[in-house]
Amino acid sequence: AHRRSSLAYRLVEGGYDVWLGNTRGNAYSSGQWGLWGSRMHSWGNDELASEDIAASVQAVLEVAHAEGLQADKVIFIGQSQGASSAITACSLREGLGGRLACLVLLAPPLCLQASVNPTLRLALKTPSLVYRAVFAFVLPIGRLMPNAIYLPIAKAGMRRMGFVVRPHDPDAAAITFRCVPSGSTSSPNLSLWFGMAAEGGALDVKTKQVTCPVIAYLGGQDVILDCDAITTLLQRLPDLHRLHVQPGFAHADFVWSADAPSIVYGQLLDEVDAFSG
Repeated sequence: AHRRSSLAYRLVEGGYDVWLGNTRGNAYSSGQWGLWGSRMHSWGNDELASEDIAASVQAVLEVAHAEGLQADKVIFIGQSQGASSAITACSLREGLGGRLACLVLLAPPLCLQASVNPTLRLALKTPSLVYRAVFAFVLPIGRLMPNAIYLPIAKAGMRRMGFVVRPHDPDAAAITFRCVPSGSTSSPNLSLWFGMAAEGGALDVKTKQVTCPVIAYLGGQDVILDCDAITTLLQRLPDLHRLHVQPGFAHADFVWSADAPSIVYGQLLDEVDAFSG
């Protein structure tokens, strides 16, 4: 039942062909871009946005055409870095917005406030090399440690850092924490997010070039994002279809909490359906 409550399963049941993307530099990546690959450290957020998002959209459309479908646009839904990468990609790659029927942003970290959370600030002081060394073992530890020990630690860590405030779905958490986090990211990308979270900062998004319709959800209790600054930025978009601030939701609650399906997904799917023709 918990699988069917996830956003991906809800979309599948709604008749959508759903693709789940991965990012570079984690335990599920392969080859030179993998966790121990030769090019692991040679990319940053701009490369992730301008190259990977466009390639993903192109791959989906190519498969659709090969299967005889007449699709010329995709609906892109991203959460956190997945959201910010997508809108950054549209601002960097001319014409990409024209290939998106709509872009859904869940807690996009376009502007971060300097964190005042003591647990998160302590984590941000960790040297990147130490961080990367520790997180390289998170995935195998998560696979081997019993749920009775691992899940309470993982849940407490997420809550203490302010990423989640809503209740966890106990069954879904057992799956989620086994897969996320899954290693790490490149050193330049890690430095970007650590710096923005420690001191505050914003990504460079050329809003006028984001031509596709945009639906954005922010959390009313998100202590990671600067929601006022993000609201100001999003309101400069040519086609901001909807901006919704969900009371009582923190940064990861849109995809990690037990009540996101009942509180958020229904209205989100209604909005996405309007662009599926």
